[in-house]
Amino acid sequence: MNLREAKRTWSLDRWDYNCGGYALETYDWYMPYDNEGASWSYLEDYIEEAGFDAANEMCVDRILADFPELRIVREQAVRDKLVDFNKYQIIAFRIETEGTNDFHFMKLGKNGSWYEKRGASGIIHRHNYEYVFGVWNGRYNGNITFFARERY
Repeated sequence: MNLREAKRTWSLDRWDYNCGGYALETYDWYMPYDNEGASWSYLEDYIEEAGFDAANEMCVDRILADFPELRIVREQAVRDKLVDFNKYQIIAFRIETEGTNDFHFMKLGKNGSWYEKRGASGIIHRHNYEYVFGVWNGRYNGNITFFARERY
C-alpha cells in the first residue's frame, strides 16, 4: 500500500483513488473486501448471503489486516472528543444498508472537521463535527467503526 507521501495528491487524477484511499492515505482505490480482484458486487453478494453485521465485521477485519497500525476506538470516545486529534488520526467506516450496499470512509482533521471523498468526486469538507454520527450523504447508515492511528 502507498502510505502518506509516496504519491502526491496534486499529481493524481481524481479517479486514482476513492474514499478509502483518501481516508487511509494510500491514494489508491481501496476496497475493504478486495480479495484478489473481487468484483464491485462482492460486498452486496456477501451481505445477501451473510447479513449486514457479518459483512461489516468482514470489512473491519480486512481493514485491520491491511493496516496493522490502526486500532478500533469506541464511538463514545470519539463523540465525547476524548481522543487527542493532534496525536491520533481518526478514520470512520460504515456500509450502506439499503440500495447498493456500498461502503464509505471519512477522516477527522486536526481542526475537528470531517473530510471525505466520494468515489471520483473532489474532496468535500464537512464543517459539522456531529455529521459523522448521522446518516452520511443520505445513504450510508450502517454501524460506524472508528479507527485511530498515530499521526506521522
